[in-house]
This record gives sequence, C-alpha cells and structure tokens, in this order.
Amino acid sequence: MIALPRLTAERVRETWPTALGLAALFALLLLIGLFTGLAGSGAWMLLLVPSLAFVAAMAAAMLRLSYLKMGIAALLLLHLLLPLLLKTKGINWVNNWQFLAMGLGLTGLLALAREAGRDGLLRASLICYGLFLALMLLSAGVAGQSRGLAAAYQLFSLLKPLLMLGAGFALLRLASPGRPLWWINDWSWLPLLALVAWQWGAPGSYTQVFPYPHGPASDVGGLLPSRAFGVYEHPGVLASFTAAMTLMALLRGLNLPQQRRRGLLLALIYFALLLASGERGELAAMLVSLAALYLWNRRGQLASRLVLVLPMVALLAAGYWMLYGDTLVQEAAQWGGARHSAIEHPRAQLYEGAAYLANKHFPLGSGLGTYGGAGAAKFDLSIYLSLGFGRHWWFGEDNYLLDIFWHNALGEGGWFALVAQVLQYLLLSAYALRHYLGSQGLQRVYWGGAGFGMIYILGNSLASPSFQDPRLFVWTALCFGLAVQQRQADEARAQ
Repeated sequence: MIALPRLTAERVRETWPTALGLAALFALLLLIGLFTGLAGSGAWMLLLVPSLAFVAAMAAAMLRLSYLKMGIAALLLLHLLLPLLLKTKGINWVNNWQFLAMGLGLTGLLALAREAGRDGLLRASLICYGLFLALMLLSAGVAGQSRGLAAAYQLFSLLKPLLMLGAGFALLRLASPGRPLWWINDWSWLPLLALVAWQWGAPGSYTQVFPYPHGPASDVGGLLPSRAFGVYEHPGVLASFTAAMTLMALLRGLNLPQQRRRGLLLALIYFALLLASGERGELAAMLVSLAALYLWNRRGQLASRLVLVLPMVALLAAGYWMLYGDTLVQEAAQWGGARHSAIEHPRAQLYEGAAYLANKHFPLGSGLGTYGGAGAAKFDLSIYLSLGFGRHWWFGEDNYLLDIFWHNALGEGGWFALVAQVLQYLLLSAYALRHYLGSQGLQRVYWGGAGFGMIYILGNSLASPSFQDPRLFVWTALCFGLAVQQRQADEARAQ
C-alpha cells in the first residue's frame, strides 16, 4: 500500500494560503467552464486539463509531495483511467499521456547516462541506438524524400523508447519509488475482473456504457464469449498490461519468501485476464517469457531445467495449435506461405514494402517520415501510394499502418538500421538478465521485470507496435530504473 504523509494541523496552517489560492483559481476555472459550456456542447472539456492540474498542484501543496512524485502517480493512474474516458465519451486523450511520460523521461536521462558509463552492455545498447538514429537521419539526407513535418514528427516518435527508459531512471531521485507499482500490482486486477465479468455477463448494458471505439470483438479460438477489454479500448493493451502484472507478481512470489502465496495467486489472476483478452500473439509471447524465466531462474541449472521444460513447451504448443491452428494456416497463406499464394495480410504487405524500399535505397532507406511510422501515417502517404497501397481496403487506418514495429527501421533506415535496432534491444535485454542472475530480493524482482518484460515485448514485436507504443513499454522501462535504484539502496545499506 502507498503510505501518504500525515496531514497534521501544523501542516494545514502552513499550507492553507497556497491551497486557498489554488482552490479559488480552480473555482474560477469551473465557473468559466460553466458559461463557455453554454456556448457549445463539449466546450467545458477545454478547461478540464488545467483544472485537474490545479487540483494536483493543490494536493501536492497540502501533502508536501514533490512534483516528480505527483508525475509518477499520474503516469500510473492515468494509464488505467484515460482509456475509460475514450470508451465512454469517445475523447481520445490516451495519446496525450505519452507527453507526460516523455516529459518525465527527460528528467531521468542524466541518471541513464551515468548508469551507461558504469555498465558496458547498457552502453553498447545506447551506442546501437545512436547508430540507428544516425542511419535514419543519413537516409533522410541521401534519399531526399523526407518532408519537414513528417520527418520531425517521426524523429520525435523514435525518441519515445529512450525517453521511456529515462522515465524509469527518473525514479532514482525518489525514496522507495516502487510502492505505487506494487499498489497497482496488488489491486488493479479487481476493476479489470469486474469489467470483464460485466462485458461477458451483460454485453448489452456494457456496450451502452462503453460505446467507443467499438463493441466487443469475437474470440478467434471460440472459447470465450468475446475478447475482453477491461478498462482499455483494445484487448491487446489489456493483454500487455496483464502480462507485465503477471511477471511482476510471479517474480514477487519466487524471490520474496514473505510474499510467495500472494505473488503466485496474483500471477494466476493476471494470467487468466490475459487469456480473457483472446490475443494470440500476446499469449505466445507471454509463454516464451515464462519459459525463459523458468530456464534462467537459477545459475548452473539450465540443462536440468531444459529437460523438464521441453515436454511442457510441446504440450502448450499442442494446445495452442488446437485453439488457433486453422486460423494460423489461413494467415500463413495470406503471408505468402503457401505455394503460388499472393501476400494478402496487411502486416505482411507492410513488411514487403519495407524490404522493397531497403533494397531500392541500399545500404540506406527512404528516410525519416516516409514509411512505416507515425510521421508518414499522419503527414505523408506519398510513398505508400507510389507502392500501390491505395488499392488495399485497410490502407489509411492507423490501426493497420502502425500495428507493427520493425518495418519502420527497415523501410526508412535500411537493413543496417534494422540490425542496429535489433541489437539495441537484445543488448538491453542482456543487461537486465545478467543483473538478474547476480542479484537477490527486491532488486532481483525488478531486474526480472525488466529482462523478462523485454523478452515478452520482443516476442510480440512482429505483430505489435511494442517499443513504439509507450503504454506497452512503460512497465518494463520503469523496472529498469527501479532495479538500479534498489541496487543503489542495497549497496548503501551494505556499507
């Protein structure tokens, strides 16, 4: 649980002038909102963000919380609450959450650089990231097809993974920063489970309350009433969140003896919610991550554990095939897997286009903001149209254009940029997993959340925006910073 500061009479006397001023300003905003709301439906929404900001500032003043603490709390809670605003009112502020995350990330870049100076694997990962960015920028200059706004927007988008890591390392400035994360791990399953039960038990009333962005989707395996959404607008986000929560709970149970039963029980609940999402790729990636956790859990036991895990993997693969075998065969044909079959799957067509551009501009790519990223999707579709994508029924929808990850590096930066990006994330995973083996207690839990979280995201990256979507990467990124902060605390206690 999060321990809030005690609000004593003395503290109230010291802070009431500031609180009163903020309350008065907040009341004024509400009054203005009431009158402007009469001018047009929804006008009051323009005042909601500053109003909430003043409420947060007032709470910080009353409780003497630092703005960094308030920012971290907002980062975690809004991750769960903003999708509900989208689902009920159709108001999409989910993307604006990214600006909060990246703003926090700026405050942690110096701590990230210091850790890179200490650890060779992290340093090598950041070097590969820098090489990747350099190749993307060089491609923009050489190919000459990048347009200003699209290229700038895409460069900003490529900084997201670095800034999410920075958000994790911003936690080094706080004492006991893991408490909010454990509170979410302890209790977020409750509203998620309640919403899934509502969606399945009374789908009619559920869709009346949550009409956006669409109704419940059917389950491909045919075992579920529908794919569960939870608080989110898409089952895939629920799957990735519950995957992160499953890993964190399981690592607690395995490494903290006093929390063994609670951790294992929470892991089962979150894994059940992941299953309820009906997401095949996320489930497969989670099973890979869990298998890696089992094999990597103890130094020197890899051979014996491998003997035990292989039959289990075969059994799970058989069950997975029984559920999804027919659809996998159909999709394999759409990916061009059958003899003489054309490539028809949207993701396969996007990868095919990226490979064409990489070969055409070898050894570089078509340049920033031209293909496979948010910059091109929002501001410049010309290369897509020149490649004939306009004939596809799905073309122009962000749900398809931005639904995968690696094609952006390949198309805009070329084959070498793709290799640099792959190495970046493999080295980042190795950095966490190496520390996992050499640590214990809570520090080991955080290193595991980072390392096995990376394995999950990598396993799902071929069919997911993964690292490009901060909401999918945030929990893993936070674990990196929490692990380093806990290591520093452990070292300080040992001295």
